[in-house]
Amino acid sequence: MSTNVNSGFYCNGTFPIDSKLIMSASEMKAIDCDDPFFCICSDNGNMYAYDKSHDEDPVYGKFIKTPKLSITPLVYSMHIDGTVSNSYNAVTYTGTNKAYTPVSINSSGVFSYGSWKDNEFFIPRPCMLKFDGTVDYYLNPNNYKQKEDGSRSDVANINYAGNAMMEWGRGNGERIWIKCVPDSSDIRKADIYISNVQMDEDYHAFSFIGPDGVTMKDHFYTPIYVGSKDSKGRMRSISGASIFNYSSHDDEIGAVNKLIADSGVDGYNIETFGDRCLISLLTILITKTISPKSVFGAGRVGSSESHLAKNGECDEKGMFFAKVSTSSGVGLLKVFGMENLWGNVWRRGVGNGMSSNTNAFKYKMCYGTTDGSTETEYDSKFNGFINTNWGFSGSSGGYCEKLYYTSAGAMIAISSTYNASQTTYYGFIYYCDPYPSKDQGGCFGSCLLDGDKSNVCSVLYTPLDREEYYIAAALSYR
Repeated sequence: MSTNVNSGFYCNGTFPIDSKLIMSASEMKAIDCDDPFFCICSDNGNMYAYDKSHDEDPVYGKFIKTPKLSITPLVYSMHIDGTVSNSYNAVTYTGTNKAYTPVSINSSGVFSYGSWKDNEFFIPRPCMLKFDGTVDYYLNPNNYKQKEDGSRSDVANINYAGNAMMEWGRGNGERIWIKCVPDSSDIRKADIYISNVQMDEDYHAFSFIGPDGVTMKDHFYTPIYVGSKDSKGRMRSISGASIFNYSSHDDEIGAVNKLIADSGVDGYNIETFGDRCLISLLTILITKTISPKSVFGAGRVGSSESHLAKNGECDEKGMFFAKVSTSSGVGLLKVFGMENLWGNVWRRGVGNGMSSNTNAFKYKMCYGTTDGSTETEYDSKFNGFINTNWGFSGSSGGYCEKLYYTSAGAMIAISSTYNASQTTYYGFIYYCDPYPSKDQGGCFGSCLLDGDKSNVCSVLYTPLDREEYYIAAALSYR
């Protein structure tokens, strides 16, 4: 089922046509829902999906009420105050989750969900995604070497015609909607709302927008593993496969394009800025700190290529895991089912950057122009991106001290300083050279060389043609 993102498919107030099983297009318009495919409406307090199921009307057909798609609205919220130096005190739970206990990990790496155990609408599912973009089967979330039924999986089979990915969205009409309300007096502060339905027009689900910039997908997919390249030159996400490093942005996009050409479907890319912002906000939500490494650690640290973590080292470690160590080649982490989301290698993405000879960050949250950008695609020169007119200040290579929030849910790191530390503010490393001689693209998550400065929000702006053993990329799909 898909929806047009430019139409109003949410309804405010009381549903005026109680308990109708079938509605015409004109009746849909009467409740301010003119989407020709799909609508979520409230019927006496219950949320229902109305789906265009057949074509009696030559233009719109009929909207059929589908009780099995009944959705109970959920809204979780928090206030982030980035001016507070103690990262644990910078996040306040509000609303439904005001009394929630955040997640935690003990010294043995055993994870506790706290109060977040059954909040499945924003917890992804590990799966094997076929090259054509359809799910072949789901993996045992506690052991990726197995399918859900316990039989052997293809997670480490490089000859498998697909990839190991995390599936976001429950597929029953629920998506992950974010509303970000920056403080009017200081945009280092923001109220964040996360819901399974679009509660009002200020909620966005940018990660679910398809490559045409119009279609709203039921799911989007992020990589379980750092990207590798197979013998046919395609970008992959497979356990045990060697990391595709020493690569430029063009090399990485070339490997993605080879996968697109062979699969015959659009929708593949490397990781996107919008996805990473969403995952960062979710990680901050469940940990209740703007420095989630204080819960999960800094991941893999080391001083040479031999210390890199290999894809698949956390296959049997569940959905969340941490092996916290400052010793070279030892630390590991797994967050939302994805290995080494920070630490190990910088992961180059699309959607954020700085043009040459400027000092202004640009970003794009999704395909299309719903986010306020003016180009549908992720242009490598950042054409059509949103220009923040915010520039970098401070000491490149220091800890991030100042991060701005936008109404689109973008998180834009502005300054760093050596006066901060791993336990103050966001606690992550930040590299940027203002007025660069070359265009600089964004990389996520930091690398093993950064030690305890690694964190989920870490950012590196670096030339797109830079090739290092500690810079790689990873696959995404929608």
